[in-house]
Amino acid sequence: MLYLSLGFLLLISSFIEIFIKDRGISKTIFIVLAIFLVLFVGLRDGSVVGTDSPAYYFFYLDKFPDVEVGYKYINAFFASQGLKYNVFLIFINALALNNLRKFIQNNSYYIILPLFIYYSDFFFYYNFSGIRQAIAMSFTALSISYIFQGKKLLPIILIVIASTFHVTSLVALTIFFLPKDKLSVSKYVRLIALISLGILAAGYVIQAVPYLNYKFLYYSSLQEQADDILNNYYVGIVKRLFVLIAVLLIRKKFFSNPKNFFLYNIYLIGFIVYAASYLISPDFGVRFGSYFIILDCILISIYIYEASRIENKLILFLFFSGIAMYKIYTYTLIPSYDYQLMSF
Repeated sequence: MLYLSLGFLLLISSFIEIFIKDRGISKTIFIVLAIFLVLFVGLRDGSVVGTDSPAYYFFYLDKFPDVEVGYKYINAFFASQGLKYNVFLIFINALALNNLRKFIQNNSYYIILPLFIYYSDFFFYYNFSGIRQAIAMSFTALSISYIFQGKKLLPIILIVIASTFHVTSLVALTIFFLPKDKLSVSKYVRLIALISLGILAAGYVIQAVPYLNYKFLYYSSLQEQADDILNNYYVGIVKRLFVLIAVLLIRKKFFSNPKNFFLYNIYLIGFIVYAASYLISPDFGVRFGSYFIILDCILISIYIYEASRIENKLILFLFFSGIAMYKIYTYTLIPSYDYQLMSF
């Protein structure tokens, strides 16, 4: 019930933000909610709550785990100081959510609604579990606005930093090559073909590099996978399609802004990556696609903001809020997400 209660709080706060339109109130509520989220995830029993949490807890006990260098040395610094694991959890989640805050503010008029959408899925999948990728995603997401502005050094630095927490984040370098304006159908076909070639090239690199090959084997065969993979795949496709199709309600206004084209194209690539790789490895499909799919929180917010009719705003808000609450509910059914506070 804690997860759903916080979801309802975010839902109500998002509604207030959309229909009261007071930026001062929105910023205050956002800060309070963000602090609460950091404490919520940081004060849990990090040794058990979350699918990957036991592994990360043992990383902390090990001090120098065999993971990417960025996470390894931050983990070692906190562990060597004799600090409780929860202090470390609070720090790394504060880092990730602060980057997320900047990402949201750089790309969306609404700020609470994107946080709500992020909370409904990515927050549980990554901040509660795969924390290295939560940090990596926060840095790659932060790079998006700078890439659109035509900057190169700063976003590359951000993506390289991300890769020191999770090597898969290097896939975000492809964002540099995505179109920033409207494309014809033929150009979209060529883009999809190029991405497909990229996936084939990635397969070759994975086979050639021992570390990447080990990771691929872990995620594609050694890791336990659900028996109903095909069903989960179709559900994932439909959920992601909703974000792509919803633009039809406000397409003229939405696509009058070049940056919206860019954001939409990034999300589209994430959809293609997910669709092309999930059946090879569910975890690979989700993890690689997430660096692009994270744009759903921004796109949904832009759709609602750009909707000129109050009826369309309400329809979009209720529709995506319903999906978000359902996703939160699904996490309450997973035994490893049974919330427990740290022991003092």
